Amino acid sequence: MDGTIPPEMSVEEAFASHPEFADYDGERLFPNRLEAVRKQHEKVKSRSKVEMEALLHDRQIHPRPTTNFHGEPQWEGSRAQRLLMKDILTHEKHKSMTPAEIFASRDEYCAFNKDRFRDRIYQIQRTDKFKKQMQDKAEAKAAKAAAKAARKR
Repeated sequence: MDGTIPPEMSVEEAFASHPEFADYDGERLFPNRLEAVRKQHEKVKSRSKVEMEALLHDRQIHPRPTTNFHGEPQWEGSRAQRLLMKDILTHEKHKSMTPAEIFASRDEYCAFNKDRFRDRIYQIQRTDKFKKQMQDKAEAKAAKAAAKAARKR
């Protein structure tokens, strides 16, 4: 089981299928809490549907601009953005090529300003480095907590 509780699942089935619920008073607390979570989920789901309809309506009135204020094609969501992410994060081309060589390597990149393109490469690298630092920090914290828990036993 993937941890989800479908709406059609009874309270008893949900309680029995998840051993982590054993901490709750199954007869008294669990049914009310599950019902509250289900109601909250339905409320959020219906609100997100309304918001999506409003966004689609607004996009019909005011479509997303095709160019930015520099007259370049929009970067966000572009094929060039996806390709650059793949080139940097998957293929690690930035380790063997200069930003100018990466820029010249694909026709999709040539529609953009060379200097801003270079800055986007650096931004992807900084973001990736930051994510790795945060992941390492979280892993170190988890390891420290596990070691502390092991010492308590």
